[in-house]
Amino acid sequence: MSAERTEQLLSHLVGEDEWRIGAAAVELAEEALRADAPVASRFFDHEEQQVVQSVLVRIAEVSFRAFGGYPKAARRLYVVFPQYHLVELVRDPTAALEITLGADRPEVEDLLGGVEAAGVEPGQVGDCIATAHGFQLVLSQEAHDHLLSRGVWVAGERAEVASLDPDRIEGGYDRRKEIRSTVASLRLDAVASLGFGESRTRMVREIKGGRVKLNWVVTNDPAKEVKEGDVVTLSGRGRVTVAQVGGRSRKGRVGIVLERFYA
Repeated sequence: MSAERTEQLLSHLVGEDEWRIGAAAVELAEEALRADAPVASRFFDHEEQQVVQSVLVRIAEVSFRAFGGYPKAARRLYVVFPQYHLVELVRDPTAALEITLGADRPEVEDLLGGVEAAGVEPGQVGDCIATAHGFQLVLSQEAHDHLLSRGVWVAGERAEVASLDPDRIEGGYDRRKEIRSTVASLRLDAVASLGFGESRTRMVREIKGGRVKLNWVVTNDPAKEVKEGDVVTLSGRGRVTVAQVGGRSRKGRVGIVLERFYA
C-alpha cells in the first residue's frame, strides 16, 4: 500500500504505540494480499486488539478473524485473508499445552521466562492459566510443537509438557444449561443437534467437516453412537456432556439429559 493510503488508514490513531501496532496490522494485510492466502499475526492484548481491528476494518480488500484458543481468552491473534477467501477454510492457528510442575508452583512470570529461554518469543504466547498442578498455556502451533519436542525449565525445574485440547482449558466456559429431552437414537448427529440447538442436517455437515469432537477426539462419523458420560464439543460453540441416558418411550425415543457449557 502506498505511504499516503497507510497514513489515511492510521490517521485515527493516537500516540507512537498505537501507530506501531496499526502499522503492523497494515503489513499483515499487505502480506495476506501478496500471498493470496490467510496470514497469522502475533498475539495481542485487549487494548492492542482494539487498534488492530480499527485498522483492519478500514481495508476493504481483506477480512479477518481473531483466535485466542478458548472463548474467554484475553490475548488473541488475528488471521487476515483476502476478502474473497472462504471464511470456512480459515483454520485456528492456536494450540495449548498442559505444563505440570512439582508441589511448589512458581509464579506465572517464572513460566513465561522459561518459555522464552526455550526459544519462544513473547508474541507467540497467548493466555496462561494457573491450575492446581501447574499451568495451561495457549500459544501458536509452531511454539506448541517447539516446546513439546524441546521441553521447558521453570524456576530450575524441568516441567512435564503435554499437548492439551483447548476445549479442556479450565475456566473456558462460564455458563451452563441443562437440556432434558428425547432423541430418535444415540447417534452423534442426533445428540449434538439437540445439545447445540442446530438442525440435524447442519450438524452432519459440522461433523463431516471435522469440527466436532467426541471425548476430545475428532470424529467424522455422524452415526457414531454416544453413551452416558461422553463429552461432545463443537468448535467455537462449547461442549455438551451426556449426563444421563434413560429408557425408551412408547414411540421408541430415548430419554436423555445433557449439560451444555458455553461462554
